[in-house]
Amino acid sequence: ADEWSYISNDTSNLVAKTVDFIIDNFEKEMEKGQHKLKSNTFTVKHTHWHIKVDIPGKAAEDGETYIGVYLRNDNNLNFSVEFKAVIGDTVKSFAYEVEANNGYGWSKFLTKEACKKVLIDSKLQVHVEMKLIQEEKTEISAAKSNIKDETSILDSKIFDMMSFSDFKVICN
Repeated sequence: ADEWSYISNDTSNLVAKTVDFIIDNFEKEMEKGQHKLKSNTFTVKHTHWHIKVDIPGKAAEDGETYIGVYLRNDNNLNFSVEFKAVIGDTVKSFAYEVEANNGYGWSKFLTKEACKKVLIDSKLQVHVEMKLIQEEKTEISAAKSNIKDETSILDSKIFDMMSFSDFKVICN
């Protein structure tokens, strides 16, 4: 096959996406030595990303040779994401801010030997789920007479949500 990846669900306008990165003839790819394989770019809520699989040329300190899996941010801004990658029975995940034009992932996702055991028709399938984490912004403006009521509503909302509790007070 000439194509190495496909997007399994078209959710380009949503904050989450599921992508399958399928690499054909993966054992031959591993025999080539050190190189990187890059999926097609996919879009999540108008942001651009791709999956990168690193095939190392030499073994790590423990004597094993590992396959690396990374999420690459192809944007000029940092974005916080929840990311899960699955190869065979191995599942790894993170919630992290991926820097602009950079990547984050695992240099030791799976050993080459373990990869060989999960190949289907000599293809490696990297299944990923990604969610863009977006902060909710709440603006409060009030006249002097009811500002206390408005702030107590905000305090209650922050307490109930138990997340994104950082806020900035701007006074005119």
